[in-house]
Amino acid sequence: MSAQLKPATGSPLNCSPEEWAARQELACCYRAVEHMGWHRDSIYNHISMRSPGPDAHFLINPFGLMYQEVTASNLLKVDLQGEKVVPSPWPVFAPGFVVHASVHRVREDLKCVIHTHSFAGM
Repeated sequence: MSAQLKPATGSPLNCSPEEWAARQELACCYRAVEHMGWHRDSIYNHISMRSPGPDAHFLINPFGLMYQEVTASNLLKVDLQGEKVVPSPWPVFAPGFVVHASVHRVREDLKCVIHTHSFAGM
């Protein structure tokens, strides 16, 4: 038996509809990268996305979660200094943050950054 999946229409977080949509897209990206095997079963890979709005914030996975555990709700929202903008019990992984913040800081035209340690790249 298969059930048709229906996308969530509302955010369980206190964020704009645009940010909630971005969170869902980023969570889907984590699933796609995992499905294609690009993540190498590691917690040291990261995908980030610029958060919609005028502030220089981006969304990134919480440290310690595997890709299949990342959801729209548990993504971290951080500023360019690595400070969480929205409270979360999950930590920011400083080395992963540095790579993504460096790119987001100088390339405002980029929406998403993917950094993985694939088998091909090791």
